[in-house]
Amino acid sequence: MRSLDAGPLNGVTAPDEEGKAFNASAVTGPHGVLIFALLRFVEENPQNPLADDELMARFRAHVHRGLGILLVQAVGPLELARVARSAADLT
Repeated sequence: MRSLDAGPLNGVTAPDEEGKAFNASAVTGPHGVLIFALLRFVEENPQNPLADDELMARFRAHVHRGLGILLVQAVGPLELARVARSAADLT
């Protein structure tokens, strides 16, 4: 969610992970429909809708960027727990 809060990717892509499996439902859990709706809201231009493969590529890029944001904010396990707890408080 932190990556979606940061706005559109503006050309940022996920690293090349050819040959690696990516299971979006394992990442989103039961909130997949909501997360992909938010992704479309942030990334999609009404005049130019995204194809499913491009939407998935942007999802992967947001996951990558979001993990990078967390790594900067969480300097240790206790800090990571604090960030997770504050995110849980928002739900």
